[in-house]
Amino acid sequence: MDIHHEFRYLAYGSNLVPHGLARYVGTVADVADGEHAEVPGWHLRLQGHSTRWDGSPATIVPDPSTRLVGRAWTLDRGSLVGVVAGEAGTTADRAASAVET
Repeated sequence: MDIHHEFRYLAYGSNLVPHGLARYVGTVADVADGEHAEVPGWHLRLQGHSTRWDGSPATIVPDPSTRLVGRAWTLDRGSLVGVVAGEAGTTADRAASAVET
């Protein structure tokens, strides 16, 4: 596995801002600046209620009539695993298995 592989993470919600993302990756100055990103044909769907965040969990779903807007961060694998673990409320080991290289 190439540990130097970079990933693009499309953030929304509290991870749009540097201090929100920093909860999972440490100092955001250590990751490339996030940039505006649009993904045509997808939209963000908020559904249900999370007691973990006291808010609504989100997923993305295909929809040819819309576009998803967010902030794209360039992260290394370890940082992406941290985001996945933190957002999913799971261990880093379990999150690592969800992150493909």
